[in-house]
Amino acid sequence: IEGPVWIASQNTLFFSDNASGPERIWETSPPFSAASIFLADSGSNGLAVDNEDNLLLADQRGDRITRVDAATAQLIEVVVPNGNYNPNDLILRSDDNLYFTDPNAGGRGFHRVSPDGVRSGPFTQNNAPNAPNNPNGIVLSPDENTLYVGDVNARFVSSFELNTDGSVDTMSGQIFVRIASDTAD
Repeated sequence: IEGPVWIASQNTLFFSDNASGPERIWETSPPFSAASIFLADSGSNGLAVDNEDNLLLADQRGDRITRVDAATAQLIEVVVPNGNYNPNDLILRSDDNLYFTDPNAGGRGFHRVSPDGVRSGPFTQNNAPNAPNNPNGIVLSPDENTLYVGDVNARFVSSFELNTDGSVDTMSGQIFVRIASDTAD
C-alpha cells in the first residue's frame, strides 16, 4: 500500500497498490468495510490531492505525474511529462508548488515543480548538503515552510527550508531524524 490520501469532500480514502501488479488505485469510505478498485492499471505509487480535490499520481511506470478526477477516474492532464526520473512519492503545497522523489532512476533525488510548471532538481548530496541519496517519502510541515524528505536506504529524514516562492533552500539541509530499525518512506 502506498500514498494513502483522504478526500473529505468525497468521504473517501484512496491508496495505491503496487505490490500485486499492475499498479492500481483502490477507494474505500467509512465504515471501511471493503475497498474497491477505483483505477485499474494506474502505474501509480504515491498519491497527493490538489486544491480542487483531484488526485495527483506519481506514475512510476510512465515516469510522469498525472492529475486524475477523483470522482470519475478520468485523466485530466499530465502535470509533469515523462522524463529522466521515476516519481515515487509527492506532495503539493497549497500554492501549487509540487515536490516529488525519485529514489532509483537517472533523476535520483528530489524535485520541485513550480506553479507554472518549471521543474528544478534533482536535489542530491552534490547540490544540497544532507540530501537523501535514495529519497522516498516526502511531506511538508503544517506551515508549509519546511520540506521533509526520507532516505529509504540510509534511514534518515532531512529537512529543507522553503523560500516564499516555494523554491528549496538547498543550503538549509539538515538531518532531522535518524531511524533505528525501519525505512524512511
